[in-house]
Amino acid sequence: MEKHIVYVIACKSPNHFYVGYSREFDKRMKTHKRKGGAMFTKIHGFDKVIFTKEVSSIEEAKKLENKLTFELIEKYGSDNVAGAGHTTVNKKIK
Repeated sequence: MEKHIVYVIACKSPNHFYVGYSREFDKRMKTHKRKGGAMFTKIHGFDKVIFTKEVSSIEEAKKLENKLTFELIEKYGSDNVAGAGHTTVNKKIK
């Protein structure tokens, strides 16, 4: 059975969050930390992982990623949250 880790990263920019999932969680976190991951974490930086959950299918991972993304967007706004294909990013890296 395939395992996927759904995660939420708190970015260095205050109140900015990235939601994702991976089958290779440790490798993916190293990529985010090196600013080699998503454009959102390249711009807003990596502070810490604030949530993880292991799920047993890609369908379940996508569903949870989407749910968490929209919950965070509702709380912090769409400019401050990225995940599940919902990203608003000013492409200028500061």
